Amino acid sequence: MQGDLNPSPMGNPSAHAGMIPRALFRLFHQLEKSGSDFSVKISFVELYNEELRDLLANDLSAPNGSTQPMGHGSKDKGADNGLKMFDDAGKRGVFIQGLEEIAVKDSKHALALLVKGSERRQIGATNFNEHSSRSHSVFSITVHIKDSSFGEDLLKIGKLHLVDLAGSENIGRSGAENKRAREAGMINQSLLTLGRVINALVDRAQHVPYRESKLTRLLQDSLGGRTKTCIVATVSPARSNFEETLSTLDYALRAKSIRNKPEVNQRMTRNALLKEYVTEIDRLKADLLAAREKNGIFFSEETWKQLSAEQEMQKTEMMEAKKQVDILESQLRTVREEFEQSIALLMKRDGELKETKDRLEQTKQTLDQKEQHLKQTTQTLREEEVVRKAYQDSEKNLDGVATELKTTLVQSTRHIEGLHAKLERKSGTLSSNNRAVNKHGKQLASSSKAISDSVEHYIQAAGDLQNAIGSQAANFSTTQAEQISVVSSQLDNQLQSFRQQFQGLVAGDEAEDKLFDGLQEELESAHSAFEEELANWGEGVKETVQRSCREASATVTQQNADIGKAVDSLQAALDNIVRQAKNFVQEQRQLLAEMKEYSDSQAASEIARLKKQNQMLNQMVANERNRANAAKDDLVQRVTGLLDTFLQERDESLKSAAKEFQRENDSLANVTKAETAKHAKTCDAAGARIEAFDGTLQQGVRENKRKREEFSKTIEDTTHAMETAIGGLSATVQEQAEACSSSARGVHQDLYDVYQHGLEERSRLKRARLETTSSIQNGVESTNTYVRSALASTSQEIQTLSASISTSITDLQTLTTDYGDNAVRGLTSVQDTAVALLDKGTREDVRTGDTPQKRQWKYVDHWELAKGREDLFGTGKRQEEAESSQPRRSTESRKSTTIMAAGLRSRWFIDRLVQWANALPAVILLSFVLALGFLLIILSCALWQNWLPLLVALTFVLAPLPNAVFSHCGNDEFGSSYDSSSPAVDFGRFLTSIVVVTGFALPIVLAHAGVIAGKACIMSIAGGGLVYGTIQAYSAVFSQEDSDYD
Repeated sequence: MQGDLNPSPMGNPSAHAGMIPRALFRLFHQLEKSGSDFSVKISFVELYNEELRDLLANDLSAPNGSTQPMGHGSKDKGADNGLKMFDDAGKRGVFIQGLEEIAVKDSKHALALLVKGSERRQIGATNFNEHSSRSHSVFSITVHIKDSSFGEDLLKIGKLHLVDLAGSENIGRSGAENKRAREAGMINQSLLTLGRVINALVDRAQHVPYRESKLTRLLQDSLGGRTKTCIVATVSPARSNFEETLSTLDYALRAKSIRNKPEVNQRMTRNALLKEYVTEIDRLKADLLAAREKNGIFFSEETWKQLSAEQEMQKTEMMEAKKQVDILESQLRTVREEFEQSIALLMKRDGELKETKDRLEQTKQTLDQKEQHLKQTTQTLREEEVVRKAYQDSEKNLDGVATELKTTLVQSTRHIEGLHAKLERKSGTLSSNNRAVNKHGKQLASSSKAISDSVEHYIQAAGDLQNAIGSQAANFSTTQAEQISVVSSQLDNQLQSFRQQFQGLVAGDEAEDKLFDGLQEELESAHSAFEEELANWGEGVKETVQRSCREASATVTQQNADIGKAVDSLQAALDNIVRQAKNFVQEQRQLLAEMKEYSDSQAASEIARLKKQNQMLNQMVANERNRANAAKDDLVQRVTGLLDTFLQERDESLKSAAKEFQRENDSLANVTKAETAKHAKTCDAAGARIEAFDGTLQQGVRENKRKREEFSKTIEDTTHAMETAIGGLSATVQEQAEACSSSARGVHQDLYDVYQHGLEERSRLKRARLETTSSIQNGVESTNTYVRSALASTSQEIQTLSASISTSITDLQTLTTDYGDNAVRGLTSVQDTAVALLDKGTREDVRTGDTPQKRQWKYVDHWELAKGREDLFGTGKRQEEAESSQPRRSTESRKSTTIMAAGLRSRWFIDRLVQWANALPAVILLSFVLALGFLLIILSCALWQNWLPLLVALTFVLAPLPNAVFSHCGNDEFGSSYDSSSPAVDFGRFLTSIVVVTGFALPIVLAHAGVIAGKACIMSIAGGGLVYGTIQAYSAVFSQEDSDYD
């Protein structure tokens, strides 16, 4: 409810704030946003052990350590437990006498009161919570809003009750003892009463037990009135608190089912509110008049009738309560009779159980005898089966060996025939190859001899031709070497000429450098002349400007003197105004001091009078309380005899108190009149002073206006003189600027002449450089001509050599052609011989695919015969033990199992009886789980008022039946297991799977269609799964591995 009270930096409630801080922040935000006049009052009451306690009372101390404020409540009932609750017949509710309502300005003030009350609440340490609330609390907010939108002032009143209920607790788990146990009992009692009220409102009962608890009386208007009520249930997600969570959710669900018809608060006009107050005053006056006139006992006739009606209503309620007690007693007798009948039936069932146990012992003895006989018969059967199986295995092995030997013999005969045919083919091929090689070998030898002779002739001719080409190449190399040496000497001479010309170019560059040095000196002299002229011009301008400034300064000084005079006169006028204003302020200060002293004296006198009046009122209240207590005691002792005396004394005390108040009011009126007259005179004096100050101020304004005009005229004269001085200065500056411009133009002309001279010298040097370049070009052209002539002669010699080489190449080509023809013919002959040899002498054997491959023959060369009966019996026992741990797959093993199962029918029945007796704890546990599954399904039906989930339970109950029915369909073998794959067994499993899937899918489909709720769907699936799992567990417990009820 409280949470984090620290606001966020933006002024909003914290993210961890409770419900009350959020409601307060929101309330004040809406009220301030509306812009209407409003007032908010707060009250905080606590209900502890059926006693009301105001947590905001000034005379209530806060808890200190482990001592709680209510720890001594039973001893002093007048201190903290003075709150009483009464019915308000006019407002159809209850009101608490003496409950304090505190007006608050904003949410901060309200939160401070919340913290103050929370610190005073009853708390205690338990095993669950170190700061457990030991009481209920009601935080009430009353809002009055003034509405003027309808042309007149209307008043709207609204109330918001924020109730913090203490949580119910299990005393055994919480560890509450002594006082804490009593507190827990009172909390649980009040919550149970609240639950009965909620049930009565939901069931629309004629009688609602509001008066059985003060908590329900406080919440009567919220539960069954015309208000809007919300309930917040606090639950725990822990599995250990499952029962408490279900109980809380059921509690909140029942409370949610209450249907109220809230009404909007009526707007009350000021007249209606005054009328209500006048009515209440009239009722109090009637009570007072009845007490004075002795017409009743402290009450008027209307009040007495109201009390009588309440008494009648209480009598009626008491009669109804007696009837309820009678009904409960009759129900108790009926329950007691049913209990006695149940005890008798239990005793009867106990006897039947003993008889059944005796019969079970007899059946066990008979079972032991039958079991011994069955063991002997089973042993004989197993021996015969082992012998028969051994002979069958031996016969099968011999038949397999004979079949394999026959097959091997046929394949060997075929392979030998294929080998003989291949040997004949290999002999024919070998003789044909020998003949072809002998014939073509001779031809290959003669062709090789002819090719060898042609190659020798070709080698000799090629050697002669190579010698001729070598001599010609040597002559050509000598001639070309001489020509190259001549060309090299010519190139050296040309290089020397180039060096001389380059030296002339260097001399020209040095002359050009000297020329540019002279040009630089002339530029420096021109620059110095320009700087001198510019300095002279600056000094002239400086002198002219200084002279103009001196003239302007004199003019400005004169004007400043005139302005200073005007300012002095204006300052005098302003000083005069300031002095008058100071005098006026001083007078006003004195007047205010007098008024303050007068107000202080009046406030002090009024405070003293009020204190005196308060003392008188307190004294009078104390006297009246003492007299009332004394009168009450007298009335208890002498109810009839001293009634007249009591009324007379009461009347006289009231008259004396009224006269005392009248005298005080008369004295206050006289003092107020005198003070009013004095205050009027003071105000008249202050008005006269203000009028005098106003006239003085008007005169100062006129004087200030005249001074301002004089000052404006002085400023105009000063402006004119300044314009004249500035005009002269401008003309002087223009003259100096013209002189500077003419000097600068002369300097610029000199620089231009020097620049032109430099350009002419540079052009002359450029022409000399061009002539030198032309001579270099002529020398290069003559050298090029000589080189061309040398190259032409070299080209002619090369052509001659090329012609000689061409002739030699032609001769070499002829020889090569002849050699090629001879070689081709020889090679052709060799090639034909090789082809014939390859075709006829190297012919391969063609594969027919009939030649058998080399293989390793596999056949059985030994086998075992059947053993004797004694050896077979020992082997059969070991084989039976091995087969019992593996699935039975062969037809013979299934037949053997069938025969053995037929002999064990009686044994199976007796085992089932023994299992029923030994598995009794498992049966009880599985029955509890089965009941839990059905309980979940029934609970889902009851909570959401839809009985369709019962179909889920029926589906899971019927799910294993098809599998059990079809598991033995068409099979007479009692002991057949599920490993068989007959069509009937598969069909039974298929039907069981369909029913199980339907059981899980049915609630999902219903929830998707909106027929049942989603939570009901989840609970139905969980319950159905428990039911189906329990049935499977039953099957596993009683049938184990051989059960057919899957």
